[in-house]
Amino acid sequence: MNLSKQDALDLAAQIEAAGYKIADKKIAVIRDVGEEVSKGGIVIPDTAQDVPLSGTVVMIGETILAKQKEMGLSALRLGQWVTFSKYHGAKHHFKLPSGPLMVEVMHAADIYIMLDSE
Repeated sequence: MNLSKQDALDLAAQIEAAGYKIADKKIAVIRDVGEEVSKGGIVIPDTAQDVPLSGTVVMIGETILAKQKEMGLSALRLGQWVTFSKYHGAKHHFKLPSGPLMVEVMHAADIYIMLDSE
């Protein structure tokens, strides 16, 4: 995990304050950062790095929140670490006062594993 839960919550607040909303059954994830140096100390170029299939949730669609509340579930939360498929998600760039932010937007059903850190 590269992004702390508090950092994710702070980013979620900035995204919301900037006026961004996410579509119904979608979530936005900040992808974890890949290894930049091998165990032997060799610097790995960006093009050769493995793309991590995990990240931290920073936005959750209204439909997901309503369904969870309606059913009494609390499975998906802001700041939660998740894993997902290599072929899901679309990159989007948000312009925030703190600078640009790149997130992966995907369908909530594309999540494979959720880590409950509480």
